[in-house]
Amino acid sequence: MRFQFFGIALNNMNGKILPDSIHSLSNTNADNDYPRIYEYVNPLKPGRTEPGFPTNPLTRPLLIDELDKNLREGVGGVQGIRTVNELLNFCWSRSGKAEAQSGKHDDMVIALGIGRYVRQHSVREVDFPIILA
Repeated sequence: MRFQFFGIALNNMNGKILPDSIHSLSNTNADNDYPRIYEYVNPLKPGRTEPGFPTNPLTRPLLIDELDKNLREGVGGVQGIRTVNELLNFCWSRSGKAEAQSGKHDDMVIALGIGRYVRQHSVREVDFPIILA
């Protein structure tokens, strides 16, 4: 499934955001033509980065916590009714894992969580114009 989050294309496929496209873009990105490629820094492999955001038992709680915090604080909104429906069916299971109820989907919730996490944790220096009223 393909999503747009603040101008960044997301594709929740095999637990990564655009894994093939990002990999091929990062290999040709010597001139920094694509500055919005997110590179995940794996804490288990210091100094190494990998393109995209891996969704695994280590990172899933991070993105769920970020999404939970954003939704509780009213940061951003949820635009699609399908995403809202998936959020309504997203809960804590008996095993303690945040996931969709049995027979329901959570693809959009996970993609939204990845987008919020990446946006929050990949801020670079940005020159915002100062507007004096």
